[in-house]
Amino acid sequence: MIKLTLSALLITTSLSLSSLAVATETFEQGFKYAEQQNYAQAIKIWQPLAEHGDALAQSNLGVFYENGWGVTASLEQALTWYQRAAEQGQADAQHNLASMYQQGHGVAKDLNKAGALYLQAAEQGHGASQLRLGLMFQEIEDFAQAGFWYKKAVALNVEGAQKNLDYLCQLSPTSCE
Repeated sequence: MIKLTLSALLITTSLSLSSLAVATETFEQGFKYAEQQNYAQAIKIWQPLAEHGDALAQSNLGVFYENGWGVTASLEQALTWYQRAAEQGQADAQHNLASMYQQGHGVAKDLNKAGALYLQAAEQGHGASQLRLGLMFQEIEDFAQAGFWYKKAVALNVEGAQKNLDYLCQLSPTSCE
């Protein structure tokens, strides 16, 4: 299971704030509470937004429930919020939901669902999903696809992507051309 760190959540959230169309000030207040590790207050603000369909608030609640930040940890609740956000195309939620399916974390392990969700997020430029796709393709020895996704992750400076690409190039030099 890969847990988002608070700093990764906050960086992602801050990058996504410009696309938030509804209740920006309220969302930003929740963001400030989360930054101060006052998770219960952030949840109090984000919960109504999430219930009214705000994908970023839904994704953040998923992270909070998965990690037990300000709430009792609940993979069932994390799954629910990730699914709602992922259905709206929220890349972080797609990635986190994919990770749950890949690991069998709170759900039945399903590599097909994981791959499809990683692909949705990767196509939006989500670097960690690009790296995971590269790994998944490498595992099934589709080196051309692995190289394609590793190169995208390298371009985004995703940690570990260059190392994986270098290893792939040793395994299959033609996949690195």
